[in-house]
Amino acid sequence: MKNHPFAIALIIAALTPIPVVAQQLDPAIRTAARCAPIAGGRPDDAARVLGPTDPQAKTLYGRGGRIVINSGTNRGIQIGQRYFVRRVMEFHGAPRGRDTEGWVRILASNERTAIATVEFACDGIVTGDHLEPYEEPNLPPYVDRTDATGQLDFTKTARVLYGESGRATGGGRDFMIIDKGQKDGVAVGSRYAVYRNLRMDDVPPVNFAEAIVVSALDDNALIRITASRDAVTYGDTLVERIGGRGFPNTNAGAIGGGAGGGGGANGEQDE
Repeated sequence: MKNHPFAIALIIAALTPIPVVAQQLDPAIRTAARCAPIAGGRPDDAARVLGPTDPQAKTLYGRGGRIVINSGTNRGIQIGQRYFVRRVMEFHGAPRGRDTEGWVRILASNERTAIATVEFACDGIVTGDHLEPYEEPNLPPYVDRTDATGQLDFTKTARVLYGESGRATGGGRDFMIIDKGQKDGVAVGSRYAVYRNLRMDDVPPVNFAEAIVVSALDDNALIRITASRDAVTYGDTLVERIGGRGFPNTNAGAIGGGAGGGGGANGEQDE
């Protein structure tokens, strides 16, 4: 009895491993990516949060709250649209950046104002925060994995700037902004080793963390720290890895080594 070619194709497809990117990604990673900080200043003429629809005085709004927006159909705001709510970082010494406070959906809109409901609050949304069009983050393959198999290229480096709410430190699974972008050759999906110079005689810089580029603008990029043995802080150095495996390996090694080491954290997945 001959096997039908279509049946053989189905068997082959069933036996073929499904790439990690096609499998379900931890929802917490997607949520964290949506809540990640954004480089750059506030867009010109962005709509702003005016206040609550509730007659009780409020300045802080969480999930399920209804808020009034200072723009409507005259600015293209329509029922059903979703928007990120962001806030410009204004702390002392802040770089040009915006925190993502959550996202909303438009419930009603007239010519000059709109009403929105808070679908998710990364942090407290407040009066004066501004709206930006919602776009689902397009995460690179294996963003939940550590791949430290690539060779280090010390001619391609960057420095860590800041994380959420302008924090100068971050850890494993956190998102942070770095000081290089597309014009410097930084590409989405690129892997970086994170080094710190201990500034001690005869002690080389130490590789203590690994990261992947999640998105990139001209001058800055967003990374996700996939593994870390210590807090990643402002000024830490990132060194690009070239020619890595590009897919997870179940035989995970350890992060570490001096400046000459090739790393070893290989295929580790978030726990």
